[in-house]
Amino acid sequence: MQKNLKKSKNMYPDRFCGILLIVMQLVTVTLKAQKLSVDIAAVRNHSLRLHGTNASLFYHFTKHFSAGIEVNRFFGTQKIKQGETVRLSAWDFDMNLHYYLPASRQIILYPVLGISYSREKEASLNESELRHLKYVNTGAGILFGSRTWKPHIEFILANGKKTEQLVIAGLNIELGKEK
Repeated sequence: MQKNLKKSKNMYPDRFCGILLIVMQLVTVTLKAQKLSVDIAAVRNHSLRLHGTNASLFYHFTKHFSAGIEVNRFFGTQKIKQGETVRLSAWDFDMNLHYYLPASRQIILYPVLGISYSREKEASLNESELRHLKYVNTGAGILFGSRTWKPHIEFILANGKKTEQLVIAGLNIELGKEK
């Protein structure tokens, strides 16, 4: 018999994402972004042992400062919990800030600071559970190359009721030129 999903205090992930999008639009209009960039990447959550994909859109307000929204989709993985097989999957919705520090012509280092909302689903044959978690993101990244297509890697600590470690590796694609 399948139990209903356990409800948590925050059952409104769409509202959180909507607020993130509105804030990003207001910031973009107010600060007049110089250019945009899109990231496509693979992501690994070491704490939950989940793999997934990352997609993000960053607004570059100056040569050194950008803010963006990110979505991580972690694919389902089977685990043994208290002698029972469960399937764990997750979605993360983030808003992060980057401050770019050129180390050379080909390498750019950047700290990461932001907020995150995560929806984790754990399902077994007998029941399913949804967890809605909020985090403060801190970390660092590195961009390689100086053209419009730049490989990058980031290490993020998502700090909340528990701390999760994430590694993101992918490609940053710049759209438009600086004004």
